[in-house]
Amino acid sequence: MSPESEAAESPPPTILVVDDQASTRHLIIAGLASYRGAKIVEATNGDEALRLVDEQRPDVILCDIQMQPVDGITFLKIIRGYKDERVSRIPVIVITGVATREAVGAARLAGASGILVKPISIPVLIARLDTALRKNPA
Repeated sequence: MSPESEAAESPPPTILVVDDQASTRHLIIAGLASYRGAKIVEATNGDEALRLVDEQRPDVILCDIQMQPVDGITFLKIIRGYKDERVSRIPVIVITGVATREAVGAARLAGASGILVKPISIPVLIARLDTALRKNPA
């Protein structure tokens, strides 16, 4: 089955975008405006995102690393620690402007499904989302 026909048969995904920089959130949201009819939900930090995960049950999460009061790595560890597998298995693609070996290693160790380095390429982001949704269909 092609990704296009698979997308046509799947319900529109809910994507949670978590970044403290409004410009990054807006870039991602604009780039995903017509992506599979997705519902895009946004949060400015990990604390707000945790509340939205409980309320919205997103299919995929895009999350920055450097945020306060709850940073992306802590947020990811909390998500992966949920007893409810519908939450703990949500794909989380980490977005970072800090592509150091330590930051990437910490994200992978915390359970990141993928890592993207800023500035974000929308075609690469869409390819990562397609892969995440195929592995964990809505």
